[in-house]
Amino acid sequence: YLRELRAGGCMPTRPKSVLGSLKLAAHVLRCRGWARVEQSERIAGLAHGLMLTKRPTEKSREPFCSEVRAFETGVKHGGCVADRKFALDLVALCFTRLRFSDYTRMGANDRVDMSADLRVSYYENRADITKSTQHGRRSGVPLPVAAPAYGLTGLHWGAEVVEIYKTW
Repeated sequence: YLRELRAGGCMPTRPKSVLGSLKLAAHVLRCRGWARVEQSERIAGLAHGLMLTKRPTEKSREPFCSEVRAFETGVKHGGCVADRKFALDLVALCFTRLRFSDYTRMGANDRVDMSADLRVSYYENRADITKSTQHGRRSGVPLPVAAPAYGLTGLHWGAEVVEIYKTW
């Protein structure tokens, strides 16, 4: 099976997850002889070889300023609520610099802090379970999220969060 994965050009994490799944299945089904398979240097070598030949991770490009301005305009003037919510999600991802998976795990405790003269404003929230807080000593500690609530167009997109979520 591991040879087929290599020939098919599979993602490098596949063999490791397959071996983990097989180990769990062997434990649940109480299969005898699993230790022999698990200790096989041949299987371990194939899985390790696939990890060594993986392609380097490429970072996606940053959005252009014109694109961010279009997202901000969509938050305020985007037509239906679903379009405005989608634009809001894109703007929030740009300004908070979160991973998408972490953004989807944010709670419904959005807050906008504003200075007395209304010139400075921040959008605040917290992500409960994130990629970097699932393990180790930070496990269970929510990740604080903050971003400037005024965008590139001068639009106060943070104030729109509350309005959009009321109708969402």
